[in-house]
Amino acid sequence: MPFLRATFRLALAASLPACLVSPARALILYGRDNTANLTPPPTSSPAYQVPWEHFGRMTDATGTAFAGSSVYLGNNFYLTAHHVGLSSHVLAGGVVYPVDAAWGVRKLGAADAHVFRVLSAPNLSAPALHTGTTEAGRLVAITGCGLGRDPAVPVLSASVPWGTAETQALRWGTNRIVGAAMLSTLEGESYSGLYFFLGNAEGDDEASLAGGDSGSPAWIKVGSTWRLAGLCTGVTNPGTAVFQAETAADAQNHYNAMVRLGAYQTELAAATAVRQLTLSAAQPSGGSVSPAGVSTWPLGYAAPVAATAASGWRFTGWGGSGPADAVAAATTVSLDQNRSVSATFENLAEDADGDGISNLLAYAFCLESLPRGVSGLPGVSFQDRPDSGPSLILSYRARTDDAALSYTVEISPDQAVWSPAGTGVETVSVVAVSAGIEERTVGTTSAAGSGARLFLRVRVAYAN
Repeated sequence: MPFLRATFRLALAASLPACLVSPARALILYGRDNTANLTPPPTSSPAYQVPWEHFGRMTDATGTAFAGSSVYLGNNFYLTAHHVGLSSHVLAGGVVYPVDAAWGVRKLGAADAHVFRVLSAPNLSAPALHTGTTEAGRLVAITGCGLGRDPAVPVLSASVPWGTAETQALRWGTNRIVGAAMLSTLEGESYSGLYFFLGNAEGDDEASLAGGDSGSPAWIKVGSTWRLAGLCTGVTNPGTAVFQAETAADAQNHYNAMVRLGAYQTELAAATAVRQLTLSAAQPSGGSVSPAGVSTWPLGYAAPVAATAASGWRFTGWGGSGPADAVAAATTVSLDQNRSVSATFENLAEDADGDGISNLLAYAFCLESLPRGVSGLPGVSFQDRPDSGPSLILSYRARTDDAALSYTVEISPDQAVWSPAGTGVETVSVVAVSAGIEERTVGTTSAAGSGARLFLRVRVAYAN
């Protein structure tokens, strides 16, 4: 398996010389084989109740490719090592979640870590973050998914080569944090980190990072609460986990490194800041909205919203501040602050202003745009047309900006039986009145018959 792009130089305390640290991959256990620790830790383990379900595997739409690890932060946010990059999906709990590529990533300052977002997410709360400076000496529980040990090498071996792709699996292990250090990437950025040695002091579950573990979470327990303390980033011996006696002399070249998340509280808070959108329908029977109710979005996000009118109703607009287009059924709402937005619907069969004209006809014939006292309803007249002789003329206004509206000119000899006008009626003129509104005029032709009684009307329908 090829190494990931980034490589690190670790500047530790004076007792440890600076060493190259290659990107971490997955977990290898000192005293257990690849069949161990594939389920959450048992009650007998010091890692019992570690937030196992918050782990996410960077993957593709099929959930079969593997690009690294991540941890769920709540509110659709994940955190991974920056050198892992941004995959199209995250696999968590057997479900593949699409990544919000448009939102991109939010890097935590100079640290090898960034936050990204998924469009749908596990039903999990945000984990607690370790905010103190008391990591040294604490047991750390790690969940990682990737290469295991070479199965040909027995457990309790001091040197364990990484296995092949067949050994990849989500497993947990433990170690103990030695202290804090400044990490620096080859790109020259320095950031605060934590490190732990590889040995056997933590027993059979002592873990070394290996192929695929960059971005894996490292947890410490404070009281009864597991807190997210680190994000795994690097190893000193790519390809091999070297378990040595845990002294500075033996361990200085055999340690694993992680981002010290407590040092990036401000950056994490900014990257995961959210605002709430409350979306409702002003007339619940008139239609539905999506996403209905209260939803949470990143600060500054343009949240997509949509309104769908029920049969016999029409969406008329959004109430409240924030919509990019107050009259478009599908638009976005700017979440630079908490927003409350409602969709308004109109019952097309009702007569809102009591003038005897239904809301549907008033809308279809653009009556609301006319001065008071001007009817605006379709009008009929007679004309002696040079090409067709005496002609019955029908004129009406029509909207061209609403695809749900349809206008059908119909003809009848007795007003009892109506049929769509065919060759007996032709378009006389179409004149643009204003944006989205035109005046249409049609008239009968000689094909309609001479001397016959004829009636014209226009039928309006609204399909939603």
